[in-house]
Amino acid sequence: MTGKKSSIDLLAERNGPDGEKLAAPGRKDQVAVALRYQQGRDDAPILAAKGQGGVAEQILQMAFAKGIRVRQDSDLAEILMAVDVDSEIPLEAFAAVAEILNYIYRINQIYGTQNRTAPTENDTISRLMTDEKLQEPPHDA
Repeated sequence: MTGKKSSIDLLAERNGPDGEKLAAPGRKDQVAVALRYQQGRDDAPILAAKGQGGVAEQILQMAFAKGIRVRQDSDLAEILMAVDVDSEIPLEAFAAVAEILNYIYRINQIYGTQNRTAPTENDTISRLMTDEKLQEPPHDA
């Protein structure tokens, strides 16, 4: 990168429930989006929520509290932040979102944590910044 630090480089020394670094609360350039998709009901994934700064932090905390997996991806974040809430995702986001949903379906089948093959609307949330790392939800001790 030339001259501009990525969002991941600017993360504060604050850890989420499973040890990953989170941005400082209310940081204006932090964004988060939540997607929902119910197989057989929705034609395409729907943007359920989006926010910046403190709202993004609230979306993330809700995800962690519910054990929802989180993914970081700045390109996808940029695309999805332009979408209206309760709208289908645009075509240019389909490949990335399909990859996320496929991963979730496989994890649910492997671990059987939900005892189903199709996710509910609370299964997918995306914390979208710069890193292409898919994080597991925190495990109760």
